[in-house]
Order: sequence, then C-alpha cells, then structure tokens
Amino acid sequence: MERLTISGTKEAKPDVTIREVLNKLAECEDLEEPGKLLKLPCAVGDTVYTIYSDEDGSFIEELKAEEVSTHRIWIDSECFDYEDIGETVFLTREAAEAALKAERKGGDA
Repeated sequence: MERLTISGTKEAKPDVTIREVLNKLAECEDLEEPGKLLKLPCAVGDTVYTIYSDEDGSFIEELKAEEVSTHRIWIDSECFDYEDIGETVFLTREAAEAALKAERKGGDA
C-alpha cells in the first residue's frame, strides 16, 4: 500500500492509498462540473458569532450553528441567509470583533 507523502499537502490517513485519493478527487471533479459540488460556509455544531445589542451596549455572542442548508444557517432558532455572513453573522471571532469595533466607531466593517 502506497502512502500519500507529498510535501506541503495535508497528510492522508494511514490506510488510504494514492488510488483512493485520486478516485475521490475524480468524483469531486465530476460533481463540480455540472455545479453539484457545494462548499458550505460552516457545519452543524460549528461556532459562529453575532453582535448582540441591548441597553448596556453591544457585545459578541458566541453560538453554535444548529442547521446548515444550501443557502441558510440556523443559529439559536433564527435563520440567516449566506448574504448575512460578514454583516450580522461571523464565522470567526476576529471578523466579529472587527465589525463590533467598526460599529462602535459608527462606520462599516
């Protein structure tokens, strides 16, 4: 069994052969051509961030993605479109902090 050991790439599982990796790549390419391969922005259970505001001010709220579809994310029983990513939903704490900082300055992120 050959191991995939190409420098600079992710390491394959020890029981995966180069043939299996190439077959998987070919399958992904076959799906990508007709537009059937999707890359979702996050997975169920991933941590996402929102900016929550109340009478005491605004702060970053850390939540978990409850459901992810082809164009929406459900977080804390609220639905967000992918267009909301970077506006009201953030995939990293750093992006949420930058948006909060911009909000406090009265500008855009």
